[in-house]
Amino acid sequence: MINDFLEQKTDSITKEEVVEFLRTASPEVRAEFEEGIFLLENPDYRFKPASFSEFVSNPKYLGETQCFRSWLGAGNEIFNSERHYNEITLLVGIGGGKSYFLALALLYIVHKLLSKYICELKFQ
Repeated sequence: MINDFLEQKTDSITKEEVVEFLRTASPEVRAEFEEGIFLLENPDYRFKPASFSEFVSNPKYLGETQCFRSWLGAGNEIFNSERHYNEITLLVGIGGGKSYFLALALLYIVHKLLSKYICELKFQ
């Protein structure tokens, strides 16, 4: 499918054409080029940040296996949804993992910030 697309194009391919092709591609093709599609659609990122649950549980990042599933779900809802939260309130009893979740959340925020291009300071 990709080779057919490239063979039809004899001149240079624009970024918009590539994005449109990948948007309409099959799920298998999209999965193969998922990070590339993300970077084309979000040029202010250096790499695609992991989801909250992947960041916490994947050995490539934190590799934490003792995190409650409810905290993973809450983190995905807060950080990976279309909604934007200015503040959250955690109503959980003693020993429920509020401080632990906050530590994970702060680490994830740093991960997301590092995935973006940050303006460099130029020293004179």
